[in-house]
Amino acid sequence: MVVKIPRWAFDKFPETDSTLTTRMKAVGEVMAMGRSFKEALQKALRSLETGRYGLGSDGRREEECHSDILLARLSKPNPDRIFFIKKALEMGMMVEEIGELTGIDPWFLFQIKELVDFERSFEAVTIQDMEPCHLREAKRQGYSDHQIAWLCGATEV
Repeated sequence: MVVKIPRWAFDKFPETDSTLTTRMKAVGEVMAMGRSFKEALQKALRSLETGRYGLGSDGRREEECHSDILLARLSKPNPDRIFFIKKALEMGMMVEEIGELTGIDPWFLFQIKELVDFERSFEAVTIQDMEPCHLREAKRQGYSDHQIAWLCGATEV
């Protein structure tokens, strides 16, 4: 599976509107390969060199926002939209509702939801008592050592 993500550098061009449209605003792109969409997505997000280690779970928190602000951020295409999708899923928003707001195919949203659900399995796990099969599954889903450590409340594995 290959995932290709454009790279936007709106931080270098602050006067530019960050709304994504049909106009070319990308300054590059990344492609990542994995055995699954989830693994390739996590690798691609790491490769963007934006300080992220994948789809969140990296110590960087999306700002707390009320549901009306989150709905506005979901409905407007922007470079951080995928992280707001994850936030919406963490807050309990349904895949169907996110799909209606974003126009994103539910298959992709369910893949992200599975990552969110998998992360919940780390709530009571420490690095010391993690089962090898749990670690293997995290790696299969594209989690970096940094993300796994953060989910377990430890320093990098």
